[in-house]
Amino acid sequence: MHKATISGRVGSVKDLGKFTKVSIAVTEKVKSEERTLWFDCIAFGKTAENLSKFAQVGNKILVDGELSYNQKENIKYYNIIISNFEIMAWKKNEKPNDVEQKEAAADFLDDEGSYLSAFDDDNIPF
Repeated sequence: MHKATISGRVGSVKDLGKFTKVSIAVTEKVKSEERTLWFDCIAFGKTAENLSKFAQVGNKILVDGELSYNQKENIKYYNIIISNFEIMAWKKNEKPNDVEQKEAAADFLDDEGSYLSAFDDDNIPF
């Protein structure tokens, strides 16, 4: 298994049902030249759902995952299978709206709207 971690800008987001595919542009400077490398990244399950919901073209993103490749006609095409991602900067203040944030946090709220605690006060040893 080869681990890969990249940071770049989202170029495209495609929700393909069972998985989400994201193209990420990574710009690097070599001497006085600047060049851009493109990475195809694929996410599955809950990671794919969150990626398609929050990743937008232009966002700066950090992706961590496993490097894989496909070979066609003696050419290797590399992909990163995403295990974790983080939106590092939103494009032009396009943060998710309050409704999306509340929906995402709903799993952690009780019936009264208070955050659920993983600990009960009676179980804390001090």
